[in-house]
Amino acid sequence: MDKISTIKDVAKMANVSISTVSRVLNGSTPVSRESSEKVYRAVEALDYKPNAMARSLISKKTMTIAVIIPNLSNLFFPELLRGISKAVEKEGYFLIICNTDYNSEKEERYINRMLERRVDGFIIVSTSISNKKLTHLLKGKTSVVFVYSYADFGYNIMEDGIKATYDATKYLIDMGHKKIACVGWRFKGVNVRYMGFIKALEESDVKFRDEYVIDCGYSKEEITNNTIKLLQMKDRPTGVVAFNDDTAIAIMMAAKNMGISIPEELSIIGYDNISISNILLKPLTTISVPIQKMGMEAGEKIIEIIDKGISYSDVYIEKYIPYKLIERESVKVL
Repeated sequence: MDKISTIKDVAKMANVSISTVSRVLNGSTPVSRESSEKVYRAVEALDYKPNAMARSLISKKTMTIAVIIPNLSNLFFPELLRGISKAVEKEGYFLIICNTDYNSEKEERYINRMLERRVDGFIIVSTSISNKKLTHLLKGKTSVVFVYSYADFGYNIMEDGIKATYDATKYLIDMGHKKIACVGWRFKGVNVRYMGFIKALEESDVKFRDEYVIDCGYSKEEITNNTIKLLQMKDRPTGVVAFNDDTAIAIMMAAKNMGISIPEELSIIGYDNISISNILLKPLTTISVPIQKMGMEAGEKIIEIIDKGISYSDVYIEKYIPYKLIERESVKVL
């Protein structure tokens, strides 16, 4: 096994002090051109790689950011990660991605482990942890940006979920639908999309039906099984508002397997506009969110907070990203 070169080896080969090598590599203070060239030649000859742990002890930064994310199988989240990655890597930071599978205990363990590893900051996406617990875990302890996550402090990036789901529901109503279901999750807590759904029904004097509210869970199997129950109802809905495109697509597949035609017998509107929503056999009408842009904004914001030492411990700010409704072929006029 080849010996790993150290900073001492570089200094010896370049015939300079260790502190001179450190200044050259860190760019912290000016060093003569002659000394710099000798250091760079020695680094190349020895294939020297700076010790990240030692560097972090000096700089008090690990150049790492933890992204806590709930479900990498949903195409929304990889697209969001692409945006985050673009923003942070150009500034020299690296991501540690923690996939929680919507498990709050697993998420809490990840957060504690990342705090132990001294990551420079967190981006928390669609948390499964309560506001109180999230605040206890993170407030005043680290830099953090939230995406679709609610705590008692911090900077939270999202679209206006109440208005967006209101617009989706109102679109179905304007297309003549009166029997409208919503398929989503977390109906017992703060759920802005459910709030938008209810608001649209109330303002349009459309009857709310409790049996049309389906808590579908997160896995494909759960979504499919709960959707089948909805579609087997004797007086089934004519339209469905799905809380994300992943769910909408699962509903479309279940309907197809049951011989229910989209949109002739069932209209569906999704939410997110993930990459495959436009290439389905029946392209999906959906709320379009600029997913990668949202990720880039989260990445840029966490870098700003880290580098400038900004604290959001005593305030809570929501930053809304614009959205739009995309009309395709999954909704029928009644």
